[in-house]
Amino acid sequence: MPITDNTVFHVASVSKQVTVMSILLLQEDGKLNIDDDVQEYVPELIQFNEAVTIRQLMNNVSGIRDQWELLGLSGVRIVDTITQRDALSIIEKQQQLNFSPQSQFLYSNSNFTLLAEIVERLTGKTFNQFTQERIFKPLGMTQTCFKDSYWEVIPYRADSYYDTGTGKYVASVLNYGSYGATSLNTTVRDFLKWMDNYKTPVLCSEETLQIMWETRPLLDGTRNNYAGGLFVGEHRGRNYFEHGGADAGFRSAMIRFPDEDVDIVLFSNTQNMLMKDTAFAVANAVFGEVPEEKTKETEYELDPYKGELDLTSVEGVYFPVTETPFMRLDLMVVDGVLHFKHPYGTAPLKHINGNHYRINSLGIELYLGKNIIMKWNGKLVEMKS
Repeated sequence: MPITDNTVFHVASVSKQVTVMSILLLQEDGKLNIDDDVQEYVPELIQFNEAVTIRQLMNNVSGIRDQWELLGLSGVRIVDTITQRDALSIIEKQQQLNFSPQSQFLYSNSNFTLLAEIVERLTGKTFNQFTQERIFKPLGMTQTCFKDSYWEVIPYRADSYYDTGTGKYVASVLNYGSYGATSLNTTVRDFLKWMDNYKTPVLCSEETLQIMWETRPLLDGTRNNYAGGLFVGEHRGRNYFEHGGADAGFRSAMIRFPDEDVDIVLFSNTQNMLMKDTAFAVANAVFGEVPEEKTKETEYELDPYKGELDLTSVEGVYFPVTETPFMRLDLMVVDGVLHFKHPYGTAPLKHINGNHYRINSLGIELYLGKNIIMKWNGKLVEMKS
């Protein structure tokens, strides 16, 4: 079925900015202060001693561990029917933080689940009811909601698919009933109305928007570029704030360049597009920018990777040699052909020449050797097992 302006997408972590706005509206109402300790609002969910403020939840510097990782460690599969109670229960079991609040940045979905819980307790309404009344209806976002139960049917919503790399798509299951960190369902047309509020605020004061965009340094003075449910940065001399999202096969990206008054919103129901990179590519086209120069392959001295190699010697699991590993790559040989594992099976790599391979569905190239060099988005990244 073709996607239209009325197609609804689950936009995953793009939800977080709406959750932060909900909290800031309650601050405008005088019901909370974002520098309050969260224990004042959800005391029985906090089993650690350190004081953590609402603002630190908003800025991802609380030190609270991520709910999805904890659920996974407890044996829950990401395709299980995960409810809000499940997420809160695993948050409640934390006896200590990963680090002292404000000392490090750690992207944690738990922060925003707690924010949604605070909204519900202070208002006596469900999170979806509150956002409908205070955000979506005032902005005319008629096809937008927070899906707060996994069994709910949302009209005109796209299904989620995974490109297996074998020429076939499979249904990619999404059973979340957890919200705040995720579960916003909307259309591109509706979401652009949300973006308009950043330009001309209807829901809130200009001061509230400034709080939403504010970043505060870490305790050692290091900059934290995560504001209120938004990443803040600069692209080719232009200031922006943005966020992406990924759940099951759904992918999303939004960017606003406030000085140029340019908004870019991309939603997808398949995983085979790097949404953030695509959004910045759209920005380059809008601004008439020349694409960035590709990294020269000689930087990593790739010649040793161009000979023949025993494929069984590269079987294994690999991670990028970066401060924030963003993917894992699991390679195996099936019937003499090199494959990579994905959540729904395996898919063959395309052999280009020598030890040069490509994973078409992910848009990455691999040079195989003692270690692996991954070419991704024009950049070369070393992978180690």
